[in-house]
Amino acid sequence: MDGVLTEDPSSWHFVHRNMGIDNSEYLELYRKGKISYQEFLNSDISLWISSYPGITKGDIVSLLRKISIRRNIPKLVETLRDNNIIPVIISGGISWLSDLITSEAEFYASYANVVRVDDYGRILPEGVAIVDPRHKDNVLRGIQLKNGIDISETASVGDSSYDISLFRCSSLRIAFSPNSESLVEHATHIIKSGELLDVLQYFHLS
Repeated sequence: MDGVLTEDPSSWHFVHRNMGIDNSEYLELYRKGKISYQEFLNSDISLWISSYPGITKGDIVSLLRKISIRRNIPKLVETLRDNNIIPVIISGGISWLSDLITSEAEFYASYANVVRVDDYGRILPEGVAIVDPRHKDNVLRGIQLKNGIDISETASVGDSSYDISLFRCSSLRIAFSPNSESLVEHATHIIKSGELLDVLQYFHLS
């Protein structure tokens, strides 16, 4: 999602930047493997709460609505589904952003990380880590198993090194506006145009 369906490479960083906060310390700990993704996720959310006491889902969603969404997502998804291809979002981003995107385009499923709220919409300090960015393949393998889909029948589109695990489970591996040389090394195709419909040329469509 982040960096592929959106022009901004990270929904989390977009929110942080617009709130004037910085969680680079915990990001570095996560990257070094010193904390789990659940701990990193919780640190992001706790920083929101400590910086803006009483912050709500509505506050965050209003920021997420400012993220530039790439054009032609509904057309891309419709074309894939018309050709019996199951389009799925697997993202380390914020589920509220995937909700906004899937309200306009009929993805088969969407997996992204959840921020919990109380009955009044106020954000709670512990989220639900649905997708560890370093292990997106865990989600993809589950989808493959559930639907009887082989690696040879799987395509992945990504932009960052966090998508390498998806590429390892896919025969068609598209680096879309990539910001990572390591991802490019694992790709079968590279798209730099920023046009989502360009991915269709690599599928066998009727």
